[in-house]
Amino acid sequence: MVNWAYFLRSDKATRLAVGVVQAFEEVHSSIASGTHTLPSNGVLAYVAAPFAELGFAVEAGKKHADKIRVPVL
Repeated sequence: MVNWAYFLRSDKATRLAVGVVQAFEEVHSSIASGTHTLPSNGVLAYVAAPFAELGFAVEAGKKHADKIRVPVL
C-alpha cells in the first residue's frame, strides 16, 4: 500500500497525480524499502515504462546520450 496525499485537500487529485500513484502501487512489492535496498535508478527501472506512458521524459541510462538535459538557471 502506498500512502499519499494530494494538496489542496479540498481539490480532487488530477489524472496525472493518480497515474503516478498507480505506477508506484503496481510495483510497490518490488521496490518497498522495508524489503529492498534499491538505489534510485533501480526504482526508476520499475516505474520508467508507466511514467513514459503518462508523458514523462525518462532517462534511459547513465550514458551522455541517455540523459535528459535540463537547463539550470
